[in-house]
Amino acid sequence: MESIFENQYICTKQYYKECYKTLCLRKPSIIILYLLFGLNFISIILDIVLFKVTQLNNYTTRLNVFLDIVILFYPIYMYIKNENLAYRRDLERNQGNPIQIKLLISENSINIYTIPNKNTNLEFVNIERVIKTKNYYIFISKAKLWVAVKKEAFSKGTLKEFEEFLKKKKL
Repeated sequence: MESIFENQYICTKQYYKECYKTLCLRKPSIIILYLLFGLNFISIILDIVLFKVTQLNNYTTRLNVFLDIVILFYPIYMYIKNENLAYRRDLERNQGNPIQIKLLISENSINIYTIPNKNTNLEFVNIERVIKTKNYYIFISKAKLWVAVKKEAFSKGTLKEFEEFLKKKKL
């Protein structure tokens, strides 16, 4: 099938940072975790300010503060770890060179060609959702695989035409 759009880019450190930030920190579970963190933190402040803190309450307050710090920084740590791991792994797979991605987008699928030669096909019927970031559209499949389309890297078609195509596909 002939491609409607072509998109080509190099996976730089900025690419990994933006994609992993979106994928790791915008998950519904992380948002719920931060809401719980906020509520717990407010209850700790109210406990300290409004109520007389007894010795037992003092220990539980300290434990709550410690748990809040862990809850706050764990997702950030996982994001940094995953982003760096993916970047280093892909450099190692390509003898120290960044991965080059070429996407051929047809009416029914996205054909993904990477250098080194690793080809994949992602059909639109298997795409669960699309996330729009500053520089990319990130397509997430039902199997939780993802591919990014760089907004400013179209060699065939334009960003505006691509956005119209996504609206037509209801993605």
